Amino acid sequence: MKNILAKLQRFGGDEANSEVEKKYPLDEMFTFAKLLEYLPPLIVTNISTLLLVTVDGIVAGNFVGDDALSAISIFAPIETLIGAITVVLSTGASAVLSNRIGEVDADRIMQAKKTVKYLSVLFALFLSIIQIPIVFFLIASYHLTDDMYELTRAYATGIMISTPFGLISTIAVYQMQIMGKMKALMKLALMEGILNLILDIFFTGVLHLGVAGTGYGTALACAIRCIVTMAYLYIGTDIFKTGNARISLEDAWEIITKGLPDASSMLVTVLQNYIMVRILLSSFGPDGGVIKGVCSFCYTLTNVLMSSVQGAVRPIIGLFNGAENRKGVRGLMRWA
Repeated sequence: MKNILAKLQRFGGDEANSEVEKKYPLDEMFTFAKLLEYLPPLIVTNISTLLLVTVDGIVAGNFVGDDALSAISIFAPIETLIGAITVVLSTGASAVLSNRIGEVDADRIMQAKKTVKYLSVLFALFLSIIQIPIVFFLIASYHLTDDMYELTRAYATGIMISTPFGLISTIAVYQMQIMGKMKALMKLALMEGILNLILDIFFTGVLHLGVAGTGYGTALACAIRCIVTMAYLYIGTDIFKTGNARISLEDAWEIITKGLPDASSMLVTVLQNYIMVRILLSSFGPDGGVIKGVCSFCYTLTNVLMSSVQGAVRPIIGLFNGAENRKGVRGLMRWA
């Protein structure tokens, strides 16, 4: 973060941009080359992250049976709903932090970092509690058979354990993007993906815990990823160093409001997927969940590149926007 600030110290508002750009052309800073630097790690990261649930389905389907795969697919829209709450904070924090860095105001940066740190803890606690009634209400709303209900509930238990860890890890992903720690981000995502596969097989195939074991494997992999990520950020970066800064309610509100558009988009997807699962279950019974699982796998792969471009652009745009460098914003949007 200090390196980014050192570069951005050269940038002022629009009046200063013409002179600054003569000395420091956009080609030398956060342009197409920077976008390409961000893209490959994000593609690997997104493949690893987006396929976590798919791996759960593959493992459970092979060790437990089609009904286990169906249960995981049935739960997928509910998991996305919980993820939408996570997105409110993670994307909002990314936007505010990158804007503050672009403003080159050390006090405002410290204040934003302190606010994000405390909001992360509060959101994790809130989400851990509020998810329980939401999850069980939505599972019940499918009107599943008793056996399918128990399978879905068993898988949901493990995933709910991972929710607070996943929230903190997601926020950390955006913080690492802002600081340009893309290689470390890629390694962490690969670590979680490999751990998830190994632990899923161990709990489901070796310990014979059924579909619940698949959920526990994912939860443990997520918890380990969260702990390692926090240790890396604490030891290797200054993101948690906030000095005597105070929490800003104004920053907190800005973080939440900036994260709402992305969360709203996810809620539309949740509704679509929920309705689709209901239709497939009513038409094909438990096999409908299997059909949905296969389709979700294909959709995940086709959506990786687009989501990676979006993820790569977001923090860089924030830096330019904070510096009021409109030419930089236009250039990045054109390349994206």
